[in-house]
Amino acid sequence: MGDLRENSEYKAALERQQYVKARIGQVQTQLKTLAMVDLNSLPKDRVALGSTVGLHDAESNREITYELVIPEEADFSKGMVSVNSPIGKALLGRQEGDEVTIRIPAGTRVYEITKLQTLHDKEG
Repeated sequence: MGDLRENSEYKAALERQQYVKARIGQVQTQLKTLAMVDLNSLPKDRVALGSTVGLHDAESNREITYELVIPEEADFSKGMVSVNSPIGKALLGRQEGDEVTIRIPAGTRVYEITKLQTLHDKEG
């Protein structure tokens, strides 16, 4: 395709390759971090990393479900919230039946934890 210095397809491929290498490095770092997590240290009866939590908002009579994940996996539109987010921090360590006050940019909401499925429940 002629002189490589002026080949836009070649430049785009190099940029893509750099992106993929960087992403591989991020994933390898994430895997090393996760490998150090002792799953037995996660509580079996309280909200922790990997828990799926059902919440009831009495004010609006709505049910919401969140799954607590590592920050890199967070996707609020899919109900996956980071353990480091305001929602995640408010839920950590709580039990089914607890009332939780969560401060979000839109204001403060009070929820009741109506369902708790920990990572241990999901394994079986």
